[in-house]
Amino acid sequence: MLFPSPAFAATIYPGNAPVNVSARVGEFVVNISGLASPYASIALYSEGQFLRSTVADGGGYFYISQISVKSGFSSFCLQAVDFKRIGESEACLEFEPVLASRDFKDIFLPPTIGLFRKQINAGQEALIFGYTMPGAKVDIKIRDGKTFKVTADESGYYQYRYKNVPKGSYYLSSTSEFEKKKSLPPKREVKLEALSIPARVALTTQGFLEKIWELLTTTIYGFLLVMLLLLIIIIILILILKPAWSKIIFDKLKKRKVMHHDWLLEFVATNSS
Repeated sequence: MLFPSPAFAATIYPGNAPVNVSARVGEFVVNISGLASPYASIALYSEGQFLRSTVADGGGYFYISQISVKSGFSSFCLQAVDFKRIGESEACLEFEPVLASRDFKDIFLPPTIGLFRKQINAGQEALIFGYTMPGAKVDIKIRDGKTFKVTADESGYYQYRYKNVPKGSYYLSSTSEFEKKKSLPPKREVKLEALSIPARVALTTQGFLEKIWELLTTTIYGFLLVMLLLLIIIIILILILKPAWSKIIFDKLKKRKVMHHDWLLEFVATNSS
């Protein structure tokens, strides 16, 4: 178990003599350091609880110090987001329960990984990218067994264009090697979907209907449109169920066409009376 606040101190005054009292939460202290990618944001978790965060320096080095733990502490996870915020990664360490203060050094986090688009049409190109240590060798792995090899540039950025992606769903992750040191196995994958044309049409239609439903149920314009549709439906039902009413309504709405000799008929009728 970890504690984000390692210690506290206070001054108490029993009578007139001040006494300094300090205490440490936890039995041991753990320090964690290693490599990620330049300026990556890194968060430390244990048992699903956020504990501490830091930012790697320009060389990709990070350091989290003075983490108080109790006897039995045996695992932690590190999540990283690159400085461009285009990809994420996560790795975890499990070890024998600590029985004394300990330093975890030379941890090499897996590259961050992201996709330009998570859904594409089958046969299109997928752009996969992320960040790691500058010049590191990167393996982009698909769960079905394929591996694509690339090299990160001087900023740590890498990318791969996966051409003519067959129809299907793909789960991708990445590892890297830097100065003969391999990164930790990644715990996080990204999902790529290559859709057939019918599947793309169905998905687009579903998205359109969801937006229409959201418009109808969350905006005043949607409410007014629903009321208008209900009014039209009510009128149609009345016309169907009450044919006599429909004749009256149509007679009221029907206007006689004005003829060019109507003035003469009106004049004759007036004088004859």
